[in-house]
Amino acid sequence: IDTGPVIIVPGLRLSGYFTDPSVYIGMPDVKIAFPIDRFEPFVIGGVGVGHVSSPSKTGAALFGGGGFLIHFRPIAFGAEVSYTAITGTGFKGIGIGPILAIGF
Repeated sequence: IDTGPVIIVPGLRLSGYFTDPSVYIGMPDVKIAFPIDRFEPFVIGGVGVGHVSSPSKTGAALFGGGGFLIHFRPIAFGAEVSYTAITGTGFKGIGIGPILAIGF
């Protein structure tokens, strides 16, 4: 959704961590981007449901992060940092990674 100075991108985040214990997360999320020519910083966040298998607990999954993209039509490169936690459990995770986006 292009509002002019910002772009709002609704999404759905589904995650599975197949470790011991296993963790499953599902949530709607929203990304808010602030394009400045080719450079696009953004923030992203969401709230949903998370489940940890052992001991079996379900709680609210919280997600937040940010990053940037640099556009070179039709591709873009960037990086993102994020934090995920499930309330009532000991699960907390930090994600750091590159982004490669291809537009059609």
